[in-house]
Amino acid sequence: MALASKAQTNDQHAVFLLKKNVNREIIRAIMAYPPTQAPNSLEQWKVAIAAVGQGYEWTNICYDYRTGSGITYRGMGKPMEIG
Repeated sequence: MALASKAQTNDQHAVFLLKKNVNREIIRAIMAYPPTQAPNSLEQWKVAIAAVGQGYEWTNICYDYRTGSGITYRGMGKPMEIG
């Protein structure tokens, strides 16, 4: 991890920082792994966070749907039409 080396921190501290700053639900999911599959190194944590995070993105995708008065947006990041 380039940022960890620039900050001159070791892998253990970098993992600590990841755990503190990544979405709690993602960290909880990883912590629920069986002990034999739990990540041990910074590299393993990065892979696990990316995999679980991608899964959470897929479960949070919402699709637009139409109502009698127009389109109702359920997804995040959609522009709001005012006026």
